[in-house]
Amino acid sequence: MIRRWMPVLLAGAVCAGALAQEPPVTLRASMPENAGAGGVWQMTVTVEVGTGWDASGGGMPKPLIQLDPGKGATLEGKVLDDRAQARNDYLFAPYERLVNVGESEIPLWVVDPDATIGVNLIAYVRKDGQEGAHFVRRRVDLSLSAGSVASSSTLAMHSNWGPPSYTTMNIGDRAADFTLPHADGSTLTLSDEIGDQDIILTTYRAFW
Repeated sequence: MIRRWMPVLLAGAVCAGALAQEPPVTLRASMPENAGAGGVWQMTVTVEVGTGWDASGGGMPKPLIQLDPGKGATLEGKVLDDRAQARNDYLFAPYERLVNVGESEIPLWVVDPDATIGVNLIAYVRKDGQEGAHFVRRRVDLSLSAGSVASSSTLAMHSNWGPPSYTTMNIGDRAADFTLPHADGSTLTLSDEIGDQDIILTTYRAFW
């Protein structure tokens, strides 16, 4: 019984250590003081990184924001085709955008000032003098009402965003079973691996 539970306890200790080392990154979003329904307003999105940390240097990608306007707003600006996305601001037109550390402005046509817009941040940050980078997720749900402000400096536990047809998994969701090929032609099925070892599923995209 002790041998069986030891991996669980060790995993808990590793998770606790990772959370304790969460980099000092803050996501903040705000609406103008005079915002209202029926007009285009500049939502300000600010990415702040603590002193001694870097979020865009040394070959790392720029921070990425994902926008979930819901029914309360419409994103203004270019709607891009697949060929144009890699060369312009929005990667999943018009729901994703690469940004710099600091302030960025996102034009919105506000439909319902009582609604909210979700803003996700995905970034890699590195402490000065270190080679490895931390993967950071932040999320705020900003009211579209005049002068509203929302900020977060803690790990995001959900990240719903994008068009209704685009579904995402959140932390704590149960993964559906799947089978994927290895490079050598063999296959791996998730249900065959669960319970035997720790599983890390990762995806990557070439936006840098």
